[in-house]
Amino acid sequence: MKVRVTYATELDSVPERVAKIAEESLLPLEGIRDLLSSSLDTLKKDKRSSFYIADVIDRVRKQLTDVDQILSDSHILLKGYNDTIAGNLEQSRTIPQPPPTPSNEGFGSDE
Repeated sequence: MKVRVTYATELDSVPERVAKIAEESLLPLEGIRDLLSSSLDTLKKDKRSSFYIADVIDRVRKQLTDVDQILSDSHILLKGYNDTIAGNLEQSRTIPQPPPTPSNEGFGSDE
């Protein structure tokens, strides 16, 4: 059973956290590639392996679904981060700056 875990982190650490999450997809992808490659080689050499290879392909599809979920989560997190950063930049550009304070020169002097 899969569950969704939510936790808070500092905004500046989001890219690093997303990279760690996305890295979880690399190892399965390497294994999937190797399994699929060797299975297809077997299928080319032995047509009788088609029943077994059909099962392998189905398992690969299911593993790719898991990888896709990891990448989807990573995408959502980075999009939220980017939207937040862009919003902060836009907000800092639109915040009105206080007018300059008038100089006190000439006040209280005998000039």
